Amino acid sequence: MKPSYLGDDGSAFVLMLNPTGGIVGGDRLKTEIRLGSGSHACLSTPSATTVYRTLNRPASHETSIQLEQGAILEYFPEHLIPYPGSALRQSMRVLMGPGSCLILNESFAAGRIARGENWKFNELSSDTEVCIGGSPVYIGKSRIVPTELLPHRLGFAENYNYFSNLLVVHNAFSAWKNLADELSRVLNSVPGVHGGASCGARSSCVVRVMTSTAAQLTQATHKVWSCLRRIILQSPLIPARKY
Repeated sequence: MKPSYLGDDGSAFVLMLNPTGGIVGGDRLKTEIRLGSGSHACLSTPSATTVYRTLNRPASHETSIQLEQGAILEYFPEHLIPYPGSALRQSMRVLMGPGSCLILNESFAAGRIARGENWKFNELSSDTEVCIGGSPVYIGKSRIVPTELLPHRLGFAENYNYFSNLLVVHNAFSAWKNLADELSRVLNSVPGVHGGASCGARSSCVVRVMTSTAAQLTQATHKVWSCLRRIILQSPLIPARKY
């Protein structure tokens, strides 16, 4: 959609649309994002992404992102909802230039919770790699096949239904320990949220969250995003409008 400029920092707020209204088995989606030197964009989706059942082939979604020197990308799509019998394989590759900043959030539900369809999908996998100057900073891989490993068992998801993985990478920032401590404090202030933040090995921080309801996930995401904008970007949260 056409970019909006909702804040005072000059960042472009863009909603990405899938014209089919959902992801169907056999779909092969590809998203390419490139930010020029010194640019700043916030990308999201207008609503949750539904993944419909497949009779045979899984769907795939490949995302490639290139951030040139000093570029800032905030990537906050709404969560995935995998329907019973669905299968989705996602991959993301991010190449970052000097002084660029990435704030990336990926989240999903265990299914259509209100219909009692927790963990009824066939497969949900994700493969993410972020590099600065050609060197990996973050590599994340996950594959959930509920029939092979019961996700709701003790020590795994248990009774939680919504999950978020947020990554911050910025090689011009240094106070990572203080940031991780503040993010953990913010998460502890949200009732019903189980999560925490930890520093990466190099110029990064990871936040992982589990909640019981979508409302809790939204509240936790907004609080974490607000904290990151205040500390990393010295800006308030964007008053985003999606409806």
